[in-house]
Amino acid sequence: MSPMTTMSSFYNGMVSNDELDYYQARAGGPGMIITAVANVSDNGKGFEGELSAASDDMIPGLTKLAATIKQDSAKAILQIFHAGRKSNHQVLRGE
Repeated sequence: MSPMTTMSSFYNGMVSNDELDYYQARAGGPGMIITAVANVSDNGKGFEGELSAASDDMIPGLTKLAATIKQDSAKAILQIFHAGRKSNHQVLRGE
């Protein structure tokens, strides 16, 4: 499954139950699922509701996400991302 932006993570990038439900509904079909983008640094956030892989605090949620995707043998791929100059102070909450 190609990556699709759901914009359903929490404001800080942690995986939400809505995000898990979205991937769980699709886990039995494709053999490989690529997640929506996950920023790799706090200043790389591009939009609200974006996943984050910027700190170890995100590992438990990302682990749940991977397990959800892999429940019916699909491969789970985390799409990493940095918004670069396209990010802005509003999304970064003044940073």
